This record gives sequence, structure tokens and C-alpha cells, in this order.
Amino acid sequence: MLEHLIAILSSLSHDLPSAQINVLYSTWDKEKVINEQALAEWIGVSVKTLRAWRLLGKGPQFEKLEKKLVGYQVGTIREWLKSRKVQSTTEADTLKFGGMEFDTVFPTIYIDYQPRPFFESLDEELNITGYEVLWAEKDSLTSWYLSVCELGIDIDAIISELEKRVNDGLDINAPQSFIKNNEAYTACFSHIVAKQKMELFQEYALLINTLFKLDIDFTQTNSNGETAIDLAKQCGNENLVKMIESKALFDKLNEMLPAKDMPIKATE
Repeated sequence: MLEHLIAILSSLSHDLPSAQINVLYSTWDKEKVINEQALAEWIGVSVKTLRAWRLLGKGPQFEKLEKKLVGYQVGTIREWLKSRKVQSTTEADTLKFGGMEFDTVFPTIYIDYQPRPFFESLDEELNITGYEVLWAEKDSLTSWYLSVCELGIDIDAIISELEKRVNDGLDINAPQSFIKNNEAYTACFSHIVAKQKMELFQEYALLINTLFKLDIDFTQTNSNGETAIDLAKQCGNENLVKMIESKALFDKLNEMLPAKDMPIKATE
């Protein structure tokens, strides 16, 4: 399980909380116990970061509740935040590199060379063949997309937001900057989509068909010279490969067999 620990430590090396002061939180009784979702919103980190902290013995002390749930006491959180304020005044809340800021981290574990979300694999004794820690640029399309996928946002809402962003002028094929395993990395949104499988094929088909309509280009290369199609094949994302091949065949047939004008029926 060494790869798991490496991935955790890598993803948390710059992932420090930025306390978001809110009147609501300041009015809570110190004995009140809140869940991890409320704590994540309060201190400005993701739920997955809180879970990783618990594994490593970091973060505020927590209480074990029923049905594998955990809680955090408000008074304990406030004391922890005070201690972090003293110890971390020189530590940044974002990873800065090359004049850019990267504020969202996505750890992935490879099992039998296939990518799996990090926390889906923690309790499994499987053949771990690698790991990847990807930092997405602040306010980027990828940062938003991976976050909503992780939260399980409804596919219709994701598609609607994608369409809105493109209609507002977003270039869906523009190269994006990342930090991958502590190295600079450039890729396009198509590369991210190629490695993000969805359990429900119907939802995935809706997403890909929408991206086709938005003129996404799956043939662009990343900084390693790989296309999104290459990554899809490497990750075993056969659904995407077949959809891309079908779209290419459809486009070719359209070029070879232009649509005929329908005859206009005469009216009396």
C-alpha cells in the first residue's frame, strides 16, 4: 500500500486550509457536533482532504458516530484553526508555479493500469500499479469539471453549464496547464474527459454527444504527445473510443454522400 501513502502525502503537501469566516459558524455552540460536509465548507477544503487527514492523523480531532459516520465538535475545530493560524502564517493555500495558481488536487490510483478514484480503492487489496496527483489551475474548466463529477452532480446540470460556458466564449479546446506528480503538464479538456469514466453509459453518451456538438477535438496532443484517443485506449475507456470512431465514420459518410434536397410537393 506504499503507493497509497505516497499519493496522499503528495496531494496534501500544499493542501492547507483557508478558514472562511462566516457569521453562521461563529454563532454555533462550542458543544455542537457537525459532519464532514459542514466542516469542509467552513474551512474551505474538500471532503476527500478531510478523509485523508483522518488516515494520517492530521486535521481537527473527530468523533466516531454510528454507521461509520464521523463528527467534529465546533469548539475543537475553533481551537485547531487558532493553532493553524499560528503555525502556518507563511504557508500558501494554493500551489504557485510559473506565475500560475493551482488550487484543486485530484489523486488517482491505478489498479491493473486502470485509473480509479483514490478513495474508491483505499479499502481494497488490489494490484496497485501506479498513482497520479493532478493539480488543476485555479478557476479552470478542468477544476470545475472534476469537482462536479466527484460530487456526483446531475449530468443534465453539467451539460447545461458546459453549454453556457462555451456560448459565453469559452474555448473548449484551449490547452490547459497542470501540475502532475510535481511536474508541469499541458493537456486539453478532451484528455481529462478521456480518463473520466462514468458508471452509467446513457449519461456518458449524453455528455460525449454534447461535447461533439460543442466541437471538442479529441485529436489534440498533450505535452507527452498523446491524444485523448490514446489515453482512452490506455485507460480501457472503450465506450469513448467507439463513440469517437462512430462519429468519424458518420462525418466521412456525410462528406461522401451529401444530403439530397427533399422534393417539394406541389399544392393545388
